[in-house]
Amino acid sequence: MNNKKTKALAHGAICAALSVILMCLAYYLPFFSTVSVLFAGLPMVFLGTRYGGRTAAISAMAAIVILPMLMGNILSALLLGVLNLLPGVVIGYGIAHRKRYVTVLAFASGAILLGLVLQILLLNSMTPDGNGIAAILDEIVLGAKTMMGQMIDSLGEAEQQQLLPVTDTLYQAMDMVKAAFLLYLPTILIAMATALGYGSIATGIFMLRRLKIRKVTYLPFSMIQASRGVCYLSVILSFITAFSVSTAPLTVGLRNMGALLDCFLAVCGLSLIDNKLSRKVASGYARTGIYAAVFVIGYVLIGFIGQALIFLGLLDGMMDFRRSYKVGEGYGKDE
Repeated sequence: MNNKKTKALAHGAICAALSVILMCLAYYLPFFSTVSVLFAGLPMVFLGTRYGGRTAAISAMAAIVILPMLMGNILSALLLGVLNLLPGVVIGYGIAHRKRYVTVLAFASGAILLGLVLQILLLNSMTPDGNGIAAILDEIVLGAKTMMGQMIDSLGEAEQQQLLPVTDTLYQAMDMVKAAFLLYLPTILIAMATALGYGSIATGIFMLRRLKIRKVTYLPFSMIQASRGVCYLSVILSFITAFSVSTAPLTVGLRNMGALLDCFLAVCGLSLIDNKLSRKVASGYARTGIYAAVFVIGYVLIGFIGQALIFLGLLDGMMDFRRSYKVGEGYGKDE
C-alpha cells in the first residue's frame, strides 16, 4: 500500500511538472496554444486511469498553483489550467470507472466549454461596456475596411468608380459576417468544445494504448450516426427558423440549436463517407489526408460541401445505411 502511494506521489509530481511545461508552451507559442488542450491534459489522463481521479485532481491543482510563478499572471494561469487540465482529469476518471463513451465525451466537452466561457467572460470584462468580443470584431472589420480603402485610393479615379459597387458589397459582407459570428457564438463555442473533447479522448486512449497501460474500446469516427429523433428535430427547427427574422432570445436560441444539429449531421455525413471509404483505404491517416486535401482544394465550394454532408448525415440517420450499433455501446470495457 505504501509503495503504491509513493508511486502515485512520484508520478503525480512528474505529471504536474510535465503539464506545467506543456501549458507554458501553449502560453508562449501561439501555434501550440490551438492544440494544447489535446496534449496538456494527457498526464492527468494517465494519473486518473492508473491511480484514480483524486490523484489526478490533486496533481492538476498543484500544476495550476505553480503555473502563475512562470507566467506572471494569476488569472490567465488559472483559466489556462482549467481549460487544459480539467478535461484530462474528467477523461481519466471516466476511463478508470468504465463510464460510457458519450458520458465521458459530454463531461470532457463541458469542462472545455467551461474554460472557453471563462476566457470570454474575462475578455468582456476588460472593456467598460462588457462587450470585448464585439470590440475585437469591430477592430478586425475596421482594419480590413481601412486596408481595402487604402488599396482603392491608390488607383485612378476611373477605377475607383468602377470598384465602388464591389467595395460596398464587400463592406456589407464583412458586417454580415460579424453579425453572424455574434449570433452563432454559442454554437461556435459548443461545437469547438465538442470537437476538442472528442480529440482529447482519442489522444488519451492512443497514449494509454501506446504505453500499454490499458486498452479501451471507443466509438470509431466511422460509426458516428444521428438518430431519427435528431433528424426530425433538425428538419423542424429548419422550417421554424427559415420563416422567422426575429431576434428575440427564443428565436436566437432555436437558430443556435438548429445550427448545432446541422454541425452534428455534417459530422455524421463525413462519418458515413469514412465508413464506406475505410473498406478501400484501411489507413486512418491516409483517409484524413484525403479529407484535408479535398477541403483545401475545394475551399471555394465549402458551403456546398457542408450542405452535402448535412444531407448525407440526415439520410443516414433516417435510413441507417450502416446498420450500426448504438452510439457509445461497449465503451469502457477492456479489450
